[in-house]
Amino acid sequence: PPNRGSVLRESPSKWPAVLVAGGRLLVPRSAIFGAGCKGAAVEVLWRRGSTTPLAPMNQVLHGLQGKILLQQLPSCVCTRVLQPMVGHRVLDMCAAPGGKTTHIAQLLGNSGLGLTSVDRSLAKVRRIEALCMAHGFGNVRCLAADSRHLCSDSTKSESQGNNQIDESISEGQNSSSLSPWPPEAETAFQQALAQHGADRFRSSKRIWKAVVAAVGRGPVTRMQVNERLRTVEGRLGVPQHDSPGGPPFLENSFDRILLDPPCSAMGQRPLLRWGKSLAEIQSHAEYQRQFLCTASRLLMPGGELVYSTCTLTPQENEENVAWALSNLPLRLLDAREHVATATEVLAGLPECGLSQHQTMQVLRFDPRNWDAGFFIARFAKVRQDLDKMKSVQEK
Repeated sequence: PPNRGSVLRESPSKWPAVLVAGGRLLVPRSAIFGAGCKGAAVEVLWRRGSTTPLAPMNQVLHGLQGKILLQQLPSCVCTRVLQPMVGHRVLDMCAAPGGKTTHIAQLLGNSGLGLTSVDRSLAKVRRIEALCMAHGFGNVRCLAADSRHLCSDSTKSESQGNNQIDESISEGQNSSSLSPWPPEAETAFQQALAQHGADRFRSSKRIWKAVVAAVGRGPVTRMQVNERLRTVEGRLGVPQHDSPGGPPFLENSFDRILLDPPCSAMGQRPLLRWGKSLAEIQSHAEYQRQFLCTASRLLMPGGELVYSTCTLTPQENEENVAWALSNLPLRLLDAREHVATATEVLAGLPECGLSQHQTMQVLRFDPRNWDAGFFIARFAKVRQDLDKMKSVQEK
């Protein structure tokens, strides 16, 4: 198929897009793509079908905060493909910024009961919690962890200190990886934790200052405070109910898993400048396979896994699906069953590891036809072959 470059070489009348406005460049094109360019680059001269400016969306949505959440169509479709139901144990493995988490919680009902939302960044986890609380999903369990190591033995012991989620620290108890934690530090920690709830995104620094004010800088380091903060059940006060034990979690712990791993994000709206190298783009596929390995172990037999990316490269999409079918106890399901008809517009790329029938089971949103590039695949776990999966992870 033609790429963006070949499309732009054609006449504008042949562009596969909707013409909505016309404008005039205010700065040279070379300056736009150069370093340090700021300010307005294009002056809008006319809008198609409208003689008056559109209403600013921020003002339109101001009165609807806590009632609606904007999300791209493919992201909404992704959650519909997952089909979470009441009573399911659901895991969102790479949850930030939290749009899909809240959508899953809405479909689950009961304030998101049974949903575990995970992201590696503790700051992002707090934002997810705040988002869930703002929309009434107080039963969502939010955790800060590297999702590649969520399974009980999915990581080697030497990498546990940096990559695996920290072991829980009982109140007033010491961790083997930390210096002694004074009782007065725990008291100050709990008081600061109650004061700075999930709506305070930068509460880590405030909690640290409160602990230091109580015990001084000598007995407790900031690293200790951060480590203690990572063990808080529910992350800053979000209640937990009916969640699988862990982390780390036992194998076969979840009925549904959504995996939207870090990707090259080439399907997102065009950027004037992009700082990623070819080597970085090519490295994403192997990185994503580590998440797939863990997801396949955490998924219970008969459970379903939805794998999605917001990128265009076949290495991160069709080829990763083919790899998973060959190396993991997964079979491909029809991602269109709940959301779309069998149309070739959404078909996967041919000759990228999938059969013609399989390309019609995945969903590939082409940015030439949709507002963003996106990919969705749906799997079911069919067997347990632990030795095979462990050997794949070690590779």
